[in-house]
Amino acid sequence: MRPGCVGHFRFYSPRGARRAFQRPLSVRRSACYSDHVMFTPPTAINVIRADRVVEVTWTPGHLARYPIRLLRLRCACAQCVNELTGEPILDPATVPDSIGIVALQAVGKYAVRFTYSDGHDTGIMTWQRLAELCPCPACRTQAEKSFATMPCPPRGQ
Repeated sequence: MRPGCVGHFRFYSPRGARRAFQRPLSVRRSACYSDHVMFTPPTAINVIRADRVVEVTWTPGHLARYPIRLLRLRCACAQCVNELTGEPILDPATVPDSIGIVALQAVGKYAVRFTYSDGHDTGIMTWQRLAELCPCPACRTQAEKSFATMPCPPRGQ
């Protein structure tokens, strides 16, 4: 998210802000919308239950294998992460190594919802989030390089 960006959408109303919160009359994309929502969806997602991994094919030749437990621990829903502070609420000790995925469902064209064997199904995993968690060596190297060259935000932000 770009510094200063408030969110994915901003609501505008010709009758004033009070009405905009009740029912938005028009929706405009914020400047950072394309930076973190419009990722290319994967071409295939397969759950390999025997290995306890999710295989995601991003492009031909780019196959990522995500451990299911890692995906469960990185869930960003309100039950797992404090919405105000961003601190994890989920205790990793409560997630067993044997956790599995019993179902998956597409959420629009931007995410997938996993239903885990512990019953958790409230979080969604966006394509951006999956890309950020990609465990392949090429993505890890690229993420480290982009993080090292990322400018620091000014103090107080």
